[in-house]
Amino acid sequence: MWKFLKYRFNKAFEQNLFNLVLFLIGISVVGILLFSTLFFALQKIGLLGDDNFFTATVWQAFNLFFDQNAIFGLDVDKNNFFDFFFKFNVTIFGILIFSALIGIITNFISNKIESLRTGKTKIEEENHIIFFNFSRRLIPLISELCNAYIKEKKSFVIVSNEEPLTVLEKINNVIKVPKNITIVARKGYAWQKSLQERINLEKAKQLIILKPDVSETFKTELDCDVEVGKSFASLLGSDAWQKNPCKVLAEFHDEMRGFLYLDFCRDLIVKQMNNKGFSWQDPDIISSANLKNTLLSQCTNTPDLSEIYDNLFGYEGSEIYFVNPNDQKYSDILKKNIGKTIKDFNALCDNIIVIGFYLNDQKHNITWNKIFINSPKDFPLSDNFGLICIAKNEDQILQELNNIENQTKEVADINANFKEDNKDINIAMFDYSKEEDNIYLIELLRSIIASNYYNNLKGIKVYRDKIENNLSDKKFLPTSPDYEINKDQKNHSLLGLIFHTVNIGEKNKFDLQVYAINKNSSLKSSINAGDYILNAVSKSEIDNLKNKSESELRYKFKPNLQNQFKQYVAKLIDDNDEIYLIIKKHKTKKIEFIEIKKDQILKDQKLVNDQFNLIQANRQTMINDLKNNVSFEEKDLNEQTKDMGLGTVSEYENDNCYIFFNETNQQIQKFRENPTEDHVMINNFVGFSNLRLSDGKMADHSMITEINGYRSKKILEDYKSKYFSPYIGNDVIEMNSIISKYIAAGTFDIKNTRLIDLLFSRAHTIKAHTLVDKELTATFCELEKHFQNKNETLIGIIDYDFDENQKRKIKNISINPKQTDKIKLDQGDRLITIANFNDLEMVNHSRYLHIL
Repeated sequence: MWKFLKYRFNKAFEQNLFNLVLFLIGISVVGILLFSTLFFALQKIGLLGDDNFFTATVWQAFNLFFDQNAIFGLDVDKNNFFDFFFKFNVTIFGILIFSALIGIITNFISNKIESLRTGKTKIEEENHIIFFNFSRRLIPLISELCNAYIKEKKSFVIVSNEEPLTVLEKINNVIKVPKNITIVARKGYAWQKSLQERINLEKAKQLIILKPDVSETFKTELDCDVEVGKSFASLLGSDAWQKNPCKVLAEFHDEMRGFLYLDFCRDLIVKQMNNKGFSWQDPDIISSANLKNTLLSQCTNTPDLSEIYDNLFGYEGSEIYFVNPNDQKYSDILKKNIGKTIKDFNALCDNIIVIGFYLNDQKHNITWNKIFINSPKDFPLSDNFGLICIAKNEDQILQELNNIENQTKEVADINANFKEDNKDINIAMFDYSKEEDNIYLIELLRSIIASNYYNNLKGIKVYRDKIENNLSDKKFLPTSPDYEINKDQKNHSLLGLIFHTVNIGEKNKFDLQVYAINKNSSLKSSINAGDYILNAVSKSEIDNLKNKSESELRYKFKPNLQNQFKQYVAKLIDDNDEIYLIIKKHKTKKIEFIEIKKDQILKDQKLVNDQFNLIQANRQTMINDLKNNVSFEEKDLNEQTKDMGLGTVSEYENDNCYIFFNETNQQIQKFRENPTEDHVMINNFVGFSNLRLSDGKMADHSMITEINGYRSKKILEDYKSKYFSPYIGNDVIEMNSIISKYIAAGTFDIKNTRLIDLLFSRAHTIKAHTLVDKELTATFCELEKHFQNKNETLIGIIDYDFDENQKRKIKNISINPKQTDKIKLDQGDRLITIANFNDLEMVNHSRYLHIL
């Protein structure tokens, strides 16, 4: 019986602190009554000096119990030894009870405060962004988002396996968090149901699952990816996310592993798509390894690209905006400007740069959110299209667009000479990695070759401590490029028209909008970019069609409409001496029947397909030559760094692009005050900066240094700003901050990541043009026009300082400068543009552009 009562007491106290407080109060009351009864009984037998009523005795006991000084107020003449003895016991009993009660309450408050500080309570934030895993990406990412949400109240919740106080301390030591941003931390894992309740998942705005760092807990990149994957699947499968299917962005090392988990969750995603419609944003997967390889590769094409990237996709100064035609504040403005090209917009706007259009056409599963960067100079803004702009803020966009209606402006032509970065490239790669699996190196080499813009990559030498057999045999190198340009393949040209599909809201009916017309197509004189292809027919069908409605004329498509329509047109050409294209003109909305004779079609086909064959042949030649010019050499790189002197770089002077990287930086401990693990790379940076330029010749070499720590990057960026360099471009790449920019861009608007992916594909590229003339004075508007005539979009300027030996340092990078002011450029300054590869690369690497 005693054990049962004891267990019940203990259980009651364990479950609720209030039970313990009530118990102590009860003990106090019972104790006072017992002592009072004892005093009263002793008084009656004459053992105690006072003779009171029972109630007076109770009140006296009550005083002695609650006031420890009351015993000192007893009258010595009226109280004997037994009075003092028993009444002193009452006071001691009171002290014990009160001490216990105060201790319990103090301990409870202390535990409650500690619980709040250590993140064990449920948060009450709403519309918040939740970050899972405290990786090296987190602090740069939060820094970017603090800038992005500078005018908006926002709450960030960080979930990691570190103590919340430690997390907040690390963040506050690096970032000055603005007052409008609230940061809360909780300890746990995304797959824990109890944690999902604590972070108020039901009311979150977005979930960002960062890849954890390789560490003792996660020993390999596979471990890291699986942690992201199980978090991803657990969150999407949670009841909270099913009720609130907010945006999800997950970072994986390996892209295929990410898509594996995405496909695993397909049923849940499709369910939400059916409920929310195709405008709902499905989870987004990014690959940090792919982004790293792509950026390193693109820097070989365009030196100083990392600086451009930082300025373009950061949230300081000008940034990219998507002007949504469904947004009420923009819809009327865009409708009034339908028909204008990006060349027209940029000629009329003085404070923003229009870099392209986009079509938010996700209402039907057959189309995507289409982004058209650096669209052809004659491709017009069309119905339901939005603008892609570079601007300082949205107010600037609204002001500019409101002011251009019915406005005209003359922009003068300039006469200037610029040189592209199209010299032959010979790369020397210094691989300090200690990884047993060299797949990272293979993927990097493939990426460098795939990203090469001018087919000017002549050789690659890789220096490593050890060379494995699978590198020496070079079987991983790309084989013959297949652009699918042979007859009956998807990129074989019939008419030289590049198009995309437009959903018109009718079942199985689509318009094919002409995006561009190949320069070798004779249809340039009769069809314009922006016109719509409704159908193609034989001459014998014309008389029966001329009085038909637009809906009746339109070709009825089935699934795989692009190939289906192309096969239909190919058969028409084979069977007829002339055919007619039924076109709805963009400007007049009138329907025209365009006659095309077979002999002209065949002439055009030969010219266009010969052009495509030449592109493929040039690519093939470069790949064939590379097989003999990719080499691997064992070298003690640590000794090279140790013994580096003024003449070290001369050993590699026949190469003109130096890349230093270290894959093992993935295992380096984060947040060290002094990142000594980057000392080797810093020494390489300084040592190779002693490259000698001959006879005052302007630099044509470049250097790419990958480092681990954000602090190291700041050190080298400071060196770049203070010391002259012998390189045309000196890229310092710190992947944590770069990947953080990418994620931040996607957090703010997922179309940003699509745009970045396009810029890093073989459809488009960021180019640099170096001024050859001694000097040039012009407005940005005039420079814009100069490059728009070359079908490139100017976005910024790199202004250099030069010393007497023609070594350079960046003085200023201006993205979207004041466009009407006169700008003085000196020889060697560079202009940054967005350009296209060519028609073949564009249709081959775009999922929504096709060729007819």
